[in-house]
Amino acid sequence: MKLKYKGSKGYLTAVQHTTVIDWLKQKNYWHLDELKTYLEDSFGVVSESNQSYYELFKQNISWNKTQKKNPNKNPDLVAKKKLEITAWLDTHQREIVSGELVVFFEDECHLL
Repeated sequence: MKLKYKGSKGYLTAVQHTTVIDWLKQKNYWHLDELKTYLEDSFGVVSESNQSYYELFKQNISWNKTQKKNPNKNPDLVAKKKLEITAWLDTHQREIVSGELVVFFEDECHLL
């Protein structure tokens, strides 16, 4: 069986597509509404489905850019939380050693 359907033609030309990908790569964060507005204002393209926009996000870029340092890090809050956790662990030392209590740890990012 041979299918003659080849899909619909894309709304963006190859040059426009490259321009959009380059624009996305320059941004620190990506928002769906911002991409929609950019495509409509720059190229007059509006897709019926969000899937078209998601496909643009997926191509050669990551949705989330990593950061070397936590921008919300507050050393005073971290020290306060560390003291709080240490005090709690000291209070429950007997149950922890006996195996009655299991303790899971959180990393610094999740403390705040």
